[in-house]
Amino acid sequence: MAPQHHTFRQYTSCVSPGNFVDLGFSYLFAVGLIASISTGIVVARSGGPNAVVAIAVLIALVTVLITFCIWWLYGRLICLGGERCLIGMVTGGPSVQPLSKAGDDDASINVYLAPGPLSDDKDIDLYVNSEPLGYLLKPQDVIFNIGRGYTDELKHFRRMHCEFEGSGLRNVLAWASVILALLIALLIVPYPFNIILLWLLSVITVFSGTTALLDPWNPGDPTEDPSLGTVKNGDIVAIKGDWIYDSLHPGWNEIHAIHACQRLAEMEDPSGPWPVGLDTPDAVDKAVKAWCDAITAAEDAVEGGSGEDPVNDWVVHPLVDGCRPPVIIL
Repeated sequence: MAPQHHTFRQYTSCVSPGNFVDLGFSYLFAVGLIASISTGIVVARSGGPNAVVAIAVLIALVTVLITFCIWWLYGRLICLGGERCLIGMVTGGPSVQPLSKAGDDDASINVYLAPGPLSDDKDIDLYVNSEPLGYLLKPQDVIFNIGRGYTDELKHFRRMHCEFEGSGLRNVLAWASVILALLIALLIVPYPFNIILLWLLSVITVFSGTTALLDPWNPGDPTEDPSLGTVKNGDIVAIKGDWIYDSLHPGWNEIHAIHACQRLAEMEDPSGPWPVGLDTPDAVDKAVKAWCDAITAAEDAVEGGSGEDPVNDWVVHPLVDGCRPPVIIL
């Protein structure tokens, strides 16, 4: 199989349900509190000065934060079955909210799946049992089997939550790793060099923290693919990405991260009906397969596929050399 090329960035990976370990905010608070108090007591009893006690406590806290960031990126998302393709209508528009999401700067969109309802006022069964895509929204037994549940917010069973990934938490992890190294160095480096390290630590913390929350460096961005442009309410899109359960929330299924997204059309009336070609389960099934195959073919052409065909391995542009393909002898 040719290696895959994704149009959009991805910094996370999901774990199988059997390998999932819950290290959410409860872990961050409880373990952080215990680690900081325990470290402070141990260092204080060993006769260390107040500055050393404070640095040791900070080292414990930053270590807990690093553990949490690693879990967020590589252990928080539970795999539900690999990549999936869908076609649906965007409701609302992409939103990036690092201030309310602890530095997470993914761009989120919500999609009504074709050919299901195009509003939030229908019975849940009409969404989760809609063919051929409703299963993506439906609560999964593998999640219940590991003791997890699903949210009471019914909107998450009516719309598919999809995310273009940003680098926010990856940046937090990088920052925390640098801070940890500087804190350890503060315990070793003598005066006055430790003052320089303290100044450097403060500058990095203030600059990085302000940037991450107010002006993220690499937020999730649909316009990363110039052919997609601005995604807006009423757009009909084809999306390909990882089908996962996000354990940080009370629980719902997502496409996270989006690997490819294409705008197919714009609904004249976002309240419906679906246009011809997306108005029946059979039509949607055919459309999803066609678009999924086309996206995969495009990915393979970039990474492998026709991109490695010797016929296309020219040095002088074909318009200059007469457009004659070289003779290939197998």
